[in-house]
Amino acid sequence: MPRAVRLDLAVDTSFYTALQLQPRVLLAQSFRALASWYKCNLVPFPELIRDHRLGTVILSIEIRYLERLQFFDSDTLTVEAGLTLRRRASRLEQTTTFSAAGRTAAQVRTVLCPVAILEEQSLSATPTPMPPELVRRFRHDEIDESAPARSVPPLLEFLRSGHDQVAEGEHRFRIAHHQCEVAEQWAFIEVPALTESSREAIAVDRCAASPVLKRCLAQPMTALDLELYKPYFIFEHGVVRTEALASPSALAFVHELRSGDGQERHGIVVERYL
Repeated sequence: MPRAVRLDLAVDTSFYTALQLQPRVLLAQSFRALASWYKCNLVPFPELIRDHRLGTVILSIEIRYLERLQFFDSDTLTVEAGLTLRRRASRLEQTTTFSAAGRTAAQVRTVLCPVAILEEQSLSATPTPMPPELVRRFRHDEIDESAPARSVPPLLEFLRSGHDQVAEGEHRFRIAHHQCEVAEQWAFIEVPALTESSREAIAVDRCAASPVLKRCLAQPMTALDLELYKPYFIFEHGVVRTEALASPSALAFVHELRSGDGQERHGIVVERYL
């Protein structure tokens, strides 16, 4: 099985809401685990970009909340991550588990695309297979020629065929430095904060008319799926367009991340509550 890195994190109050582990924390610590895997088994992130002129961008992420974990349950959160090279070295798939107090609290599956760095200052890039000298550093059991599964398209089809729209709305924003990474484009770990701002505004403002919306304010999220298509850059305006979909047993929010004028789609996020 793929080599794994393990991080034992001292818990602080910012890791949790009153309901569960923060989705943003899961994404940030998954990315930290990826950097650790690179350093231990491939090359450190700065060397990967500076010397090999290779980056990796996020294509999709799945978060699955498994067993309930809250702040007072443990003073340590254990993060374990493995990496697989897929689809003829054109994709990377990372699986990260979060556990504490004898429970597996969440699992995150991340699909990444290797990209060749074209310009040093802006870090502009284009998709490329992992170069042979780096492929050789993966073990045989860390290479899978098949393509990673996509969860968002079938999930959208399922939700829109069996759920009723109970609310919709939008949240406008502009990308600031604190939401960016080194290339001055948005960091994917900020996605849950953007979608939560839209989701909770809809729920708070409209739950009197649609009581099912209260579920996302009082119950933990069970799953988050996202696909990213295009980055936002520093000071760029954007909008989250959100629709709430409900069935007798479930509530879901579908968020489209678009440019400020709404013409370009940057990503799509689906959050689910059971």
